[in-house]
Amino acid sequence: MAAATRCPAPHHNPTKAADGKRLHGPEPDPETAPIMVRIFTEYLRRTGLYAVAEGLTRDNHPLPRAQASITTGFVGTLVI
Repeated sequence: MAAATRCPAPHHNPTKAADGKRLHGPEPDPETAPIMVRIFTEYLRRTGLYAVAEGLTRDNHPLPRAQASITTGFVGTLVI
């Protein structure tokens, strides 16, 4: 497996960690990763879910599935 797909954390099993094994994680999607960072950043700044969803829709970010706009329900499932 390529190094880019590896999680930076050592393995949680001490024996495997001692052998230098690391946890493997999914590779971030370069198209959606910046949007996810924005959603979590705004949420941690205590921006309401409605305001986060409205901002993403206003800025024409790609929408999940065939929705007309990003909903608070969609944003809520990501952060809660």
